Amino acid sequence: MLHAPLFKPLFLLIAVIATLHISAINLYLYWSIWWFDMMMHFLGGLWISLSLLWFLFLSGYTRTQPGEVIKVISIAILGAFLIGILWEYFEWSEGISYPQAHFAFDTISDVVCDLIGGFVGGFIFFRKYLRRSSI
Repeated sequence: MLHAPLFKPLFLLIAVIATLHISAINLYLYWSIWWFDMMMHFLGGLWISLSLLWFLFLSGYTRTQPGEVIKVISIAILGAFLIGILWEYFEWSEGISYPQAHFAFDTISDVVCDLIGGFVGGFIFFRKYLRRSSI
């Protein structure tokens, strides 16, 4: 598994995300830098999409065939969207989201950043790991 394509970059990306998150909590970066949460949602969407695509197409755990670029990017975006929505529900249910006045804007911007991360992840995955094999 450690030698499977994309496994090490995924591990490095989640380590960066965890380090940034821990730093953000300790240094109040989520509350003092307006774009920090958006960056974290982008990185989260990127990681979710790449992890899902790795699992489906490279891990050997499934026999799913990648197909066209639109299929790969659609799966990436859908995965990032679903996890992003679940995360927003978690934030809301635990009372850790912005006050009511900004809740809608914060939720929409977070999900949009998740979607952008998902799109970028799908594009990178297709370009780097599938394009050669599908030509």
